[in-house]
Amino acid sequence: MKITCMFGQRRSDPDVIELMVAWDEYCLDENPEGFAEACETAKRSWGDDMLAEREVEIVVDERKIRGLFGTATISGDVVTEKPAEPEKLFVVRMYDRHDNQWVDVSKALPREHADRIWDEKTGGGKHNATSADVPYYDIFPSDTRMVFSGGFGES
Repeated sequence: MKITCMFGQRRSDPDVIELMVAWDEYCLDENPEGFAEACETAKRSWGDDMLAEREVEIVVDERKIRGLFGTATISGDVVTEKPAEPEKLFVVRMYDRHDNQWVDVSKALPREHADRIWDEKTGGGKHNATSADVPYYDIFPSDTRMVFSGGFGES
């Protein structure tokens, strides 16, 4: 039997590795997106305390699972480790009309943190949230490079 798991490491206690999510191959076959959703939910629940996470696949002899009721522990071998996907980060920027440039007003952050800063700067989108406003705030993926044209019709 294959069990796909996600283990996590907390900033507040980096010496402890915790099991966050575990699905067997049968659950994955029935609901392939469900495991990814469960992992995202678990990561969100840890918030800023998340230091690292790893997805691993563990193979366990199914006979040992069946005999579990008379056994205190079982063992298995990790057969594959999937690298963690890099977290998508975002930056809040302010458009400065005077200098005709975007200025970062936050460091690269997870989306929910960038949303909070944008909400603070714009009063929840009530002001400074459109290109007609001065200043104007928006959220961009952190790897977005801002490029300006030389003027109308020029690039």
